[in-house]
Amino acid sequence: MAKVEEKILEEAVAYFKQNNGFTRFLKKMQEKYYSFERETPGTVTIGNPTREEKEALSGFMKKDYSRNKNISISLKSFQKRLDETRFSGVTIKEILEQYFGEEIISHKEQKRRESQSLQIFIEKIKKFAKQPKTLEKIETIFSQNGEEAARIKREYRKDKENLEKELKKAIRAIEHLPQKQESLPIFAANVNGDPHSLDRNKLAGQLFLKFLLLKEREIEEKSENKNCQKEKQKENLQNVDGANRKNIGTTEEIAEIYYHNHILIDEMSNMVLTRNLIALKDGKIHKGWQEFYHRHEAMQITLYNLSQIDTIKTNIPKCLIVENPGVFANILQEEDLKEIPIVCTYGQVKLAGIILLKKLLEAGVELYYSGDIDPEGMQIADKLKQRLENHLILVGFDENTYQKNPSNVTLSESRLKKLEGLKDEGLRQTAKLLQQDKVAAYEELNIDYLKEMLRGWKELKD
Repeated sequence: MAKVEEKILEEAVAYFKQNNGFTRFLKKMQEKYYSFERETPGTVTIGNPTREEKEALSGFMKKDYSRNKNISISLKSFQKRLDETRFSGVTIKEILEQYFGEEIISHKEQKRRESQSLQIFIEKIKKFAKQPKTLEKIETIFSQNGEEAARIKREYRKDKENLEKELKKAIRAIEHLPQKQESLPIFAANVNGDPHSLDRNKLAGQLFLKFLLLKEREIEEKSENKNCQKEKQKENLQNVDGANRKNIGTTEEIAEIYYHNHILIDEMSNMVLTRNLIALKDGKIHKGWQEFYHRHEAMQITLYNLSQIDTIKTNIPKCLIVENPGVFANILQEEDLKEIPIVCTYGQVKLAGIILLKKLLEAGVELYYSGDIDPEGMQIADKLKQRLENHLILVGFDENTYQKNPSNVTLSESRLKKLEGLKDEGLRQTAKLLQQDKVAAYEELNIDYLKEMLRGWKELKD
């Protein structure tokens, strides 16, 4: 800007600053410019103008506003009036920027600049990555719509230096996944020098989990494409671990994602009860499991234990899974059933239970699940069946069992509401009975039937 133009602009700003009657109107004009892209964006209105505002605007616009309850002036007419004064050649935008001491950038322009800046940031992050697959994941994370991407962009606006540090921690982790099972804190310490760097309450931990979910999706998509080419051949149970990944969210589902990538969380307290199962590592029988098997004793299996073996087998091609420890203990007392394979999941099925059941499925073992006929028990059964891709036979969830074993427990409407989300058709039919009778039936009341069923399995023993 030439010196003459700068002087005229300074004089214009001084003129408007010396009269407080212009202040509110100029602020409204500034807001208009932030909202619009064009040079003279629309009309500005101030309500209930003061006497000082009426006099200032009347004097400048050469129009009487003394009786107006609202004063509306188009910015086009305000600019035209400016050009008729000694301030000709100066724009409203220039005056506003000098008056308020800040550059006016429209929302549209702000978004354009932010997008451009973000793209430069992404390119910088991509240079840190060493693997092509990581580059794809970075692109996906930043291009997605939704809350996750929005949160990352908010973090970028708030502190892009911190976002860069956290992204690099996540990238190091995804590119150096352990080759054998390792505790999450140990893995985090190895790759980032901080055992808590990949905790899920840390940004790097959340980004790392996002990378793992994208990796899981790639595996699933490859599997789906392969299955399409096979014209609906019988499903291969070896691939059951890649199932049902579209709605990851629960703690156990997330723990399973880590497990698939050789990372253990909650590895010692995450457990399941078993009896009469045989474990193998590198084709050899695990001696610890073998001793429990020979003694027909119950055994607590942790997630860590499961990470140390390859295969689980049984002496017969069937296994009963029960929900309640009391039922498990009662069946264990039956001498004639001491060789029958049985698992207890303690209610909600933890990851250790899921991994164990999938290993049994891979070995060709049929799984039979028994639980409570109440809203919570049916939810557990339904979810487990979905997680195992319907490779689960439900026992005692039918109409006959329900009618034979009613309890004295009345179900509230809030509990019955939980039945509405069931996916399995058989469970949905039983749910109608619960909604009608409003009474639960528990696994403990069906224990005699379970024992008789198990006695029928004895002839299958090798």
